Amino acid sequence: MPARSRMGLRFRPRELLKHRSIFLLFILLCPSLIRPQEVTLPAELITSDSGMAAEWASTIFQDRLGFMWFGTSLGVARHDGIHFKVFRRANTLPRPMSNDYVLAITQDESGDLWLGTRKGLNRFHAAAETFSVMLHDPKNPESLNGNSINHLFMSSSRPGLLWVATADGGLGRLDLKSGKCKRMILDPSRRGSPGSGDVRKVFEDSRKRIWVAAADGLYRFLPENQSFEIFRHDPKNTDSLSDDGVAEIFESKSRPGILWIGTENNGLNRFDSERRTWQRFLLPAAGSAAADYYWVGFINDCPTMPDMLLVGTQQGLYLFHTVRNTWQRVILQDQFRQTGDRNNESVLGVFNDRSGVCWITIEGPRW
Repeated sequence: MPARSRMGLRFRPRELLKHRSIFLLFILLCPSLIRPQEVTLPAELITSDSGMAAEWASTIFQDRLGFMWFGTSLGVARHDGIHFKVFRRANTLPRPMSNDYVLAITQDESGDLWLGTRKGLNRFHAAAETFSVMLHDPKNPESLNGNSINHLFMSSSRPGLLWVATADGGLGRLDLKSGKCKRMILDPSRRGSPGSGDVRKVFEDSRKRIWVAAADGLYRFLPENQSFEIFRHDPKNTDSLSDDGVAEIFESKSRPGILWIGTENNGLNRFDSERRTWQRFLLPAAGSAAADYYWVGFINDCPTMPDMLLVGTQQGLYLFHTVRNTWQRVILQDQFRQTGDRNNESVLGVFNDRSGVCWITIEGPRW
């Protein structure tokens, strides 16, 4: 059995970077490499030896200055294009981070970063490179809604409000000026029921509407009455969400108004938010008994192909053609070792930066 390791990739469609990255690097997306069922992409495998400390990233973010930030189980790493600087509890004394396992990153108007961890919310004061911590206090109803943070989102329409999606305290909306957090109840009828407190992501579409992915369904925020419209799976209706366990929400730049929903147990969904219609797409290997084949956790645009989505699953990376409704498995090939990777890989993140590079972090066998 080969040793397991965490890996990632970086994909620049048209040019070769001059330095090695911590991730795999896609050098070229060449049509001649595309076959009906798969596409082979040259890649460079980079490990923690380059200075990131961890060999995988749970979240990826680019700040306004262009720095890349990688949340890991060993702190957060800042990458300037050549070097890494790692912040963790051990080196942020006397006011350390609350926890080293960083799961979410965003940035406020002042330029400070907010880091969501498995135990609390951390504000990174960019000018001083110091941290301050916020934790849930069960005795204070205006404290942080939960400590195990899955996702952070700063609304473009109300930048002073930070949406906090947690695994243990549902959804909260933090006023950055007052420091008070408002609990956002997704479904009052299910308050306290299993799954009601596990919120995975907050997403803003091209029409500035807020959508929420949760363990028990998809929700749309209704600002006029501070409530939520609910979308759930109906086993008697194929024109409904395929599974209540929602892991991902995405809207492609090429097709505004169409939401792509990744689920835990029943593949990819296309939701036309204007016509209110649903379509379901299972992964090619979904006939397997393994539940992994149905999980879709990350979706993003393919930088060079407007009709293609990059889809991250627990069985690897796929390209999905949004017009033909067809799948292609992405096979990574290390440009130095010249060995293709055809083993199962769990994709942990897909991120397109502003320069056109697509960063993908995966878990797979060591080459």
